[in-house]
Amino acid sequence: MPDDEPLHILMLEDVATDADLIQRELEREGFTFEARRVTTEDAFTQALEAFDPDIILADYSLPSFDGMSALEAAQAERAHVPGVFVTGA
Repeated sequence: MPDDEPLHILMLEDVATDADLIQRELEREGFTFEARRVTTEDAFTQALEAFDPDIILADYSLPSFDGMSALEAAQAERAHVPGVFVTGA
């Protein structure tokens, strides 16, 4: 990826304030990025294709979906995209 293009970050996070905190920390560290937050399995699957993320930040536990399942699904669709668990649990 060229240096002038923003990093595409797909966030699987159901709590908006947690997603805001992650974004603030990334900005504070000087990352240039475009983030898309999703909260459901369907939205996550759609974003894998439409958003074409460079990295996935996933909450480990959500009400109807979990980070482990999300990263397994991502590996099937986008094996080259790294995934990181970000959780307050």
